Amino acid sequence: MGSLARHVWEVPVGFKWFVPGLYGGQCCFGGEESAGASFLRKEASVWTTDKDGLILGLLAAEITAATGKDPGDHYKEITAEFGSSFYTRIDSPATKDQKER
Repeated sequence: MGSLARHVWEVPVGFKWFVPGLYGGQCCFGGEESAGASFLRKEASVWTTDKDGLILGLLAAEITAATGKDPGDHYKEITAEFGSSFYTRIDSPATKDQKER
């Protein structure tokens, strides 16, 4: 539970891990490391534009329009309060057979 009394779930990479939560109403936003994302519309239907970050660009524009502040400034405030986040990606080679399993 975050400071705004909202649940946050971390799931493996891929839309398949968060889409059930969107359709089931357990979450209103899902995103992944490739900048792909899906949201719920105001009437609660799922909206996905693509998997290349277009929706997050639109969100950044909406945040700027609604608050008058750059999203980067919001991020600085969040990290000042909660600390910086860290991310490490570990890529491992896999054969076709391993990928199929």
